[in-house]
Amino acid sequence: MKKEIVMDKEIFPAGMLIETPLLDIEAIQPHTEKWDVEFIKIGKDDLKVAIHAFHTPRIQFSAVYYTDAYLLQGRFPQGSIVLSYIHTKSTTNFNNRKLKPDQLIVVTDADELNLITNGPSTNYSVTIEEAFFTSAFKSYFGFDFDTVESKMTLMLEASKTDAYVEILNDWLHFFLNTKDLTFSEEEYLHIEYEILDSLFGFVSMGKKRGIKRSDVKIGKARELLHRNLENTYYISDLVRELRVNERSLQYLFKEHLGISPKHYLKQLRLNAIRQELLSLKDVDVNIKEIARRYNFFHMGHFAAEYKKIFSETPSQTLKQYVSSS
Repeated sequence: MKKEIVMDKEIFPAGMLIETPLLDIEAIQPHTEKWDVEFIKIGKDDLKVAIHAFHTPRIQFSAVYYTDAYLLQGRFPQGSIVLSYIHTKSTTNFNNRKLKPDQLIVVTDADELNLITNGPSTNYSVTIEEAFFTSAFKSYFGFDFDTVESKMTLMLEASKTDAYVEILNDWLHFFLNTKDLTFSEEEYLHIEYEILDSLFGFVSMGKKRGIKRSDVKIGKARELLHRNLENTYYISDLVRELRVNERSLQYLFKEHLGISPKHYLKQLRLNAIRQELLSLKDVDVNIKEIARRYNFFHMGHFAAEYKKIFSETPSQTLKQYVSSS
């Protein structure tokens, strides 16, 4: 028998509301620090994020708007199941599989999270206590969620994606506009069932497709790039290791991620450099040596690329965060 794990109430405090303006990634960390997730900027411009969220005893709902492309990786809290819908016109890839526009992402506490969206998007996520979700799911659909998860993909009805987003926004506005009200446990429970019933009404089941060769290949390609950030490693090396030609590699990345392998590698390296600068305690370090370690040899070009996505120079990052720490 599977041991029941209860959702962490410190992460999901009932009645908590979050409503932020557009902020830098570092500025939203207080809202995500208890979640084991990491944001990486992979767009061409500086990424800003706005969070709107409410919490009930068994549900956390969030609408997170991203101004540009990003990579989100890590895990969600134990004892929960997450339903996410990415509202975007851009390419979205979850765990190395390209998502259909009307596909829901389902994450359990056993799953790793690896999500890429290559343009502006809003991520609507409903995180539900696992036991409550599975009970409500069986009550609504008449069969166990575990059976569905292993064989089927949860989809939105194609003609109702806009209506689904409207329902999500209605619930968000309801809580944000009733922030001065206090709900009893019984009232919360009634609201939570109503939330799930309204969402389940848009869900349909599709046959889960098998893993394609291209899914495996893009996963292997990304793994090699992540592993070689600090090595003298070029796209030509990736082509050789994967035993594909450069044109095929370009198509693979464009089809699955919406970006080129060269751009992906460059953004990973820039983000890694920023994390290293943020971790330093001494302002008198050789930024040039750090940049060279990540294969940036032209300092003017490096500084310009860095500033384009972080809105500050590497030296400004170092001075600002060393002085604040």
